[in-house]
Amino acid sequence: MYNEEDIIEGRDIDVDDTALDIKTKMAYNISPEVFKIRILSQINEPLEIGPFSVNQLQQFDEKIEISKREAQEEGNGELLNYATQIELDTYNNILTNICEKYQLDLMDTSAYQKDLTKLLFNFFVMGFRTIIEEFFFAYIMENRKEYHREYIELKKEDNNVSLMPKKMFKEGKDSYILANILNIATTISQLDIEDDNFLNYIIETDSDISIIANSFKRLLNDGEISKSGNTLFAEFMAPLHNRMDYLINILNTVSDKLLDRLKSDNYDPYGKTLMNDGGDVDNGNE
Repeated sequence: MYNEEDIIEGRDIDVDDTALDIKTKMAYNISPEVFKIRILSQINEPLEIGPFSVNQLQQFDEKIEISKREAQEEGNGELLNYATQIELDTYNNILTNICEKYQLDLMDTSAYQKDLTKLLFNFFVMGFRTIIEEFFFAYIMENRKEYHREYIELKKEDNNVSLMPKKMFKEGKDSYILANILNIATTISQLDIEDDNFLNYIIETDSDISIIANSFKRLLNDGEISKSGNTLFAEFMAPLHNRMDYLINILNTVSDKLLDRLKSDNYDPYGKTLMNDGGDVDNGNE
C-alpha cells in the first residue's frame, strides 16, 4: 500500500487511483508538506529569490486546482473537502508567517484571505529583491543633483575622485555616482524613511512591482492592514546589512539601469529637458 511519506520523499510508486485512500491520493497530486517547506523557505529567505525563481505559492495553487477539479469530475466529495481544507490551512499558514515576520496586524480577512495572502507573498517574498532594486534606482535618480554637488566638493579636495570611464558621459558627475554606488547605497540603507515615502518610490517607478506596492499602500491607508515595529524601509534594508554579497549583486542590477539612464544626453532628473542660456540642451551634467 502506498503512503504519503513515499510520495513526499519522491519514491517511485505504481499509481492505481482506486487503491489510494483520500489522504494519500491528495499527497500524490500535491505533496502539501513539501510545498509548505518550500513556501516557508521563500518567506524566510526572500533575497535568495531571483528573476528565474519558481513561485512556490503559484505552483501550489496550480496543483490544488488540479486536485479539486479531479475531485469534482469524479464526484468525490471527500477528496474535494480534503483538498479545500489543505488549501485553507496552507493559506492560513502563509499569512500567519508573513504577518509575524513583518509585524502586520489585519482586520477580518475571511472574505478575501486568498487574495490578501497572494498580495503579501508577492510583496514581501517574490518581490522583495525587486523592490530593493527599484527603490535604490528611484532614490538615486531623484537625488542625482545632490550626488553631483558631493562630487564637486570632493573634487576640490582630491582631483583623483573615483570615476567610471569618462567616455561614457559628457562629464564626470554621473560617472561618480556609478563608481561609488556601493558607498552611496550603504549610506542610503541607513536612512530613516517613512512607509508612505518608501512605497511612493516603488509606485512611481511604473514597473510591474509598482502595482503590487500600490495595492499594499491602499490597504495600509484604508486601515485594513497596520504595521508595528520597524518601518517597511528598515525591513527591506535589514537583510543587506550583514550580507555584502547580496547588496553587491543587487547593485549590479541597479548600476545597469542607472548606466542606461544616465547615458541619455537629454535626460533631466526633474522630468523635463533643460535649456541653458545659450539655448542648448542642458542635461544636468554641468
